[in-house]
Amino acid sequence: MKPTLSQLIARVESNNCKQAVRHEPGFTKYVTARAVGNCIAAFKAKGAYMNKATATEICKMSFGLYQIMGENIYTVCEYKGTIFDFVADEDAQLLAFAKYCFNRKILYPLNEILNDKAKREHFALRYNGSRAYAETLMQ
Repeated sequence: MKPTLSQLIARVESNNCKQAVRHEPGFTKYVTARAVGNCIAAFKAKGAYMNKATATEICKMSFGLYQIMGENIYTVCEYKGTIFDFVADEDAQLLAFAKYCFNRKILYPLNEILNDKAKREHFALRYNGSRAYAETLMQ
């Protein structure tokens, strides 16, 4: 049985580890006040204090099966829970992946990613920020 797009990305990004985490130091310029505020609000809703510096660092990290940036988890994906809830919940991660792909206009069927170089490169650029990422999807 052929994998789905989400299964391919989970394998490529995290080797199917739902608790994978990576700091992305080059992502600094993309962190928005909205994402930081949403991250702080998610922790506040649980009764926990989260300061701006910590929330900013969370936004500069990628998480979970699909290695979605914290910035995107709290904006594009519209996630409302804490980052700890997110990495513990595969269903939330899959929903975030689907929302991210839909909102970024890259929700392609896997066969189109594999068989159409233009769509593969479009996906790679919008998902990872690099056309070179397209080649990792073919391995």
